[in-house]
Amino acid sequence: MSILKPGLAERYERVKQSLTDDESRCGRKPGSVFLLPVSKTFGIEALEEAVKCGLINEVGGVKEALDKLNSLIEAYNVEP
Repeated sequence: MSILKPGLAERYERVKQSLTDDESRCGRKPGSVFLLPVSKTFGIEALEEAVKCGLINEVGGVKEALDKLNSLIEAYNVEP
């Protein structure tokens, strides 16, 4: 059972199409505008659902964030 509102994949597809339409309408290069998902207040179940529908697919971005966080933890001797 989803912890998010039903239809995440369908809503995401509509948003992607809207971005594509807006790029064209504004004379932007296709793919030059992207959606940046934010997961700050959601648990792992929501993130899994977002990954399954393709909303979160930038593994490199996650790795980069983890690398930066680990560097801060080491630099300031903070407990994770």
